[in-house]
Amino acid sequence: MTIMMIFVVVSVILFQLQVETTASSQAFDNNDEITKTSISISGINYTVGSNLVNFTLTNEGSEKLWNYDNFEIFITYDADISGTKTTRTEQFTYDADAFAISNGQQKESPEFNVQHVCTSIPDGSFSVTHTAGTEYTAPSGEAFVRIVDTRLTGNGNTDTGVPPNHQVEDFTVYISDATDLTTQIVFTRNDNPGAEDTRICYEIVDYIGLSDSDNAIKVLDRNVVTYVSGSTTVTGASIAPDDDTDVVVFITGQAGDENGNTQWGETMSTAEWDATNDQPIFTRGQATGSEDDNDLSYAIVEFSGANWNIQRIEHTYSGTGLETATAPTDFTAVGSVSKTFLHTQHISGTDSGLDSQGEEAWLSAVNEISFDLEDTASFGGIVTVVWIIENTQSSGTPLNVQHISGTRTGGTSEDTFPISIPISVRAISESAIMGENGRTTGGGTAYPRGAIAFEITAVDTVTGYRSDESNTQNYRLSVVEFSQASACAGGTSNNIAINEWTINCIKFDYFEPDVVNPNESPEILTKLQYPLFTNGLLNILVSTDKGITVNQTTTVS
Repeated sequence: MTIMMIFVVVSVILFQLQVETTASSQAFDNNDEITKTSISISGINYTVGSNLVNFTLTNEGSEKLWNYDNFEIFITYDADISGTKTTRTEQFTYDADAFAISNGQQKESPEFNVQHVCTSIPDGSFSVTHTAGTEYTAPSGEAFVRIVDTRLTGNGNTDTGVPPNHQVEDFTVYISDATDLTTQIVFTRNDNPGAEDTRICYEIVDYIGLSDSDNAIKVLDRNVVTYVSGSTTVTGASIAPDDDTDVVVFITGQAGDENGNTQWGETMSTAEWDATNDQPIFTRGQATGSEDDNDLSYAIVEFSGANWNIQRIEHTYSGTGLETATAPTDFTAVGSVSKTFLHTQHISGTDSGLDSQGEEAWLSAVNEISFDLEDTASFGGIVTVVWIIENTQSSGTPLNVQHISGTRTGGTSEDTFPISIPISVRAISESAIMGENGRTTGGGTAYPRGAIAFEITAVDTVTGYRSDESNTQNYRLSVVEFSQASACAGGTSNNIAINEWTINCIKFDYFEPDVVNPNESPEILTKLQYPLFTNGLLNILVSTDKGITVNQTTTVS
């Protein structure tokens, strides 16, 4: 009997301990979930007179939102009931069927669209006009156009067997009209009529992502300047960016006025941004005072998204051997070579030889930029400006840069040759060429030797064009594969019933129990019973079964 009583007492104690331990464990788990949970409401989207309200619910913590058993959504709003302003509070229940209809899982979608076009200004013409809807598709976002060439200009004659020594005004080209890219683009040279045709390869870079994306850019200006004869500097139009440190001044084309072939260098310029006066300044190394009122086209691009870092360095040569700019003395080291591209610009000093009209400049390490002139170049006065454009995104589908170099000699005029892209890009419409430059042998003035135009013609191929096959060229370029953003497959509030809510946008792996997605931002769709009243209040409250509550208020306008 005594033994039996002892056994019962011990059993009761053990059971109580087990209950208390389980309760403590559950309480700990609940407290842990609550501690790790942080949510916020943003991006409230509505239309006055409509009963559809969407908003973004952002998970700022490390606890999966859907580990909670219940989400409650309450919306208090001023309803328009037959023209009368009436304040209402409505509770919403989850509509799983609507989620299935919307298929609202996140997909990766391009943030940039790039068009690649090669054309020419025909014999006897001084310009060519490309029309949106015919030669290219009208861009829909923040877009700029640039000539893609190691000399940032026209590339020279495309016919077979035509000798070199073209006049500078014959083959050099600028973009005389890019004011409205949804209408037309005009490419112009200063010889009228031109004795020969000249090839132009260009790209339209169109940012089509969200304006508040971390990869966003803003195209502030597409414009033209003309040098005064004898002057080595000229300033562009004033325009104010949000942040001067985010600005890159792209030279998109440059055309000479010389009716001869001795002063190609008068057309070549570098750019800087004058933050005090909010305007670009362009500099050239030659200005003889005769036939040198040259034209230059440019684009002012503000890399406004948080993922972009912009730097500019100016390198003056001390010789013709390999030279470097290094971090931290000359610039701040970048995070990754594969997430950084360049835009390079060249001043050739006062020498007119082919060997002084270009250079190789490339990102050789995260903390080093290398420069190399032709061994026979007259280096005095030669300057290279490098705009360093870095993107720091690491998750998702970030920007990726492949740096390519090569040597080209021989062939026949016009020399067309393939360049392999080491790793095929997703699509040529998401990829651009940047940082193209090159140097050539020869001290004479057999222009336009040294100019190479580039075009992405396949996911694994860049095509190079040389007007003249003579001499040897060493070239550099980068294939920039732009980022993709997570986007919804396309849900709609029309799929849901009144006083129900569903998810429009969510990562494909969010319901996997072992995958945590911090900063997940699903879009929540709701349907009110009545339309919103103009200038009325709208308050959204979200609560969970663990007692976490968040709300946001806005005025309907």
